[in-house]
Amino acid sequence: MQKSQRGKKTVFDVAYLEYKKTDSYKNYMEAKAKLEAKQQLKKNERTQLDGIPKRAPSAYALYRAEVMPGIVEENDGKKDGEKLSVVLIGKKIAEMWVDVDGDRKRKYAEEAECLKAEYDKKLKEFKVKTKYTEYLEKRQKIKARQNIQVNLRDMPKRPKSVFALFADEHKTEVEPGKGEGKGLSALKVLWNSAPEDQKHKYQEMEMKLKEQWMSEVKAFKESTPYLTFEVTKRKVIQEFQNEAVKITTMKFLSESPEPPPKTAFAVFLHEKRRKLSHEKRGRAAMQEEVKEAKTEWIKMDRVVRSEYEVKRKEELANFEGR
Repeated sequence: MQKSQRGKKTVFDVAYLEYKKTDSYKNYMEAKAKLEAKQQLKKNERTQLDGIPKRAPSAYALYRAEVMPGIVEENDGKKDGEKLSVVLIGKKIAEMWVDVDGDRKRKYAEEAECLKAEYDKKLKEFKVKTKYTEYLEKRQKIKARQNIQVNLRDMPKRPKSVFALFADEHKTEVEPGKGEGKGLSALKVLWNSAPEDQKHKYQEMEMKLKEQWMSEVKAFKESTPYLTFEVTKRKVIQEFQNEAVKITTMKFLSESPEPPPKTAFAVFLHEKRRKLSHEKRGRAAMQEEVKEAKTEWIKMDRVVRSEYEVKRKEELANFEGR
């Protein structure tokens, strides 16, 4: 009975090893690794970022929150065929925002700026806590593990040791189980009593397998999955380091004075942006500002540009004198 079960297990192991080489199994393992990582990242955010402050609303968001109740009430009073969808309500508010006069928009912008300053302060206080650092460390580990599971799944496995090769061929000669005289313990006794020429045979076998393995690893490291693994690994590490530097700076250098502009053009750009501080601008808008400022700077008279250089030196002197 025991031999019959052992035979079935051997047949199953062979069949399962063949199945693991199929694309179906590979796709399953990749999807499984991504799903597990996604769930772990969500759990990490849910448990570690539960106290993070809510993002401050923009000027438009404040206006929308103010007018939305009236529009919803008006919409509820209409007949079913005349009611607006959520999308159309959003479009209507956006159209209304365009017609809001400048003074009123400025008030919303000033309120949004105050709320943003309060939000930034609370966010800073949250990020310098140990809990946020633990969140970053956990996130890096989850992403690093997913990268290994997805991109290094087909990496050639290191060959077995001399004893493991011997054990594979002689495991049927000993009684299975744990303890003295069984399983691994019995195999070790067999190995110790094996003649030297037999041990040498397994040593040569291990050497050949290692040479083959090293050749396969070298070929794998030139493949797309391994190159993807290296790129992803660098991104994960860089993401963690960038945020860690920001946190360290906030924690220990929050009271340090802001460094002065490095160029005269930087002084000029800073002045232009200071005039627009009440307006909310995205990354694309700020990049466009830099392009426009460069064009304006190139056309500027040399004497005027030299005045900005004087300002830069004054700011540098003030900074160094603190």
